[in-house]
Amino acid sequence: MQNANRDFSVCQYKLPALPKDIGKLQNLKTLVLDTNELSVIPEEVCDLHHLQALALSNNYLSQLPGRFSDLTKLSSLHLANNRFVF
Repeated sequence: MQNANRDFSVCQYKLPALPKDIGKLQNLKTLVLDTNELSVIPEEVCDLHHLQALALSNNYLSQLPGRFSDLTKLSSLHLANNRFVF
């Protein structure tokens, strides 16, 4: 069964990790996870093929999942204030 939710927002909850089940939210178009304590984004996020907007600012991320390019509909990405090194 596919989840009918299209928007999911969890901000400022000090969330340390995302469950791998996040990939089951197949209809998700917007995922907002700003200002948490995320250091890893699970590969299963890359199964969200309808995702258009992803906000991950103000976390502890240093890399994105290897299959990140699978998010072909993604048009908005916010990554400010993380630990990326370019």
